[in-house]
Amino acid sequence: RTLKATPPDQVASPKISHSSRITALTILAAVPSARIAAFRTGERQISLFEIVLWIVGICLLDRFVQLPQSLLNAAFPTTVLGAYPHSTGWLKAFDLFFGLALVAISEEVIFRRYIRLAFRPYLGDGIFAVLTTSILFGSIHWWAGLGNVLSASTVGLFLMLMLRRSGVLWPVALAHYLLDLINFA
Repeated sequence: RTLKATPPDQVASPKISHSSRITALTILAAVPSARIAAFRTGERQISLFEIVLWIVGICLLDRFVQLPQSLLNAAFPTTVLGAYPHSTGWLKAFDLFFGLALVAISEEVIFRRYIRLAFRPYLGDGIFAVLTTSILFGSIHWWAGLGNVLSASTVGLFLMLMLRRSGVLWPVALAHYLLDLINFA
């Protein structure tokens, strides 16, 4: 497949992305109430086999939503304001391992853990909370087009369901990381 060059002003900068994610995690770690909510640990409630099934299912779901994502972005091209950067060489390897891990961990801590717990007094912990956190997760992908918002919201919904089922965040962050690795490798 061929990659079209994207003008520099329309590409998300990896340096800005990485530093903003590290800053967000640092702030969550520094504020005692946020730290308790964002970084609490728990007991895994499902088997490793079920975790693997969840991860495979979410990766297949992501493949399934690629067509609607592409069609929606093609139908509304003005909603696509940028593209993900395409690095090469050692920087690509660094981004695939460190950058994508940072993205997965920061987004899961913020959207699946912190926002869920922060909104719990207002939304409860039922389907409305799952939908709200998933839509918020999808909305941070707005710059990559309406199709990407729909795709990220859909995947985010299943990542939240996986968190609720597993009881721990690490399998969800792993699923997110592997999903991004498949998409960007």
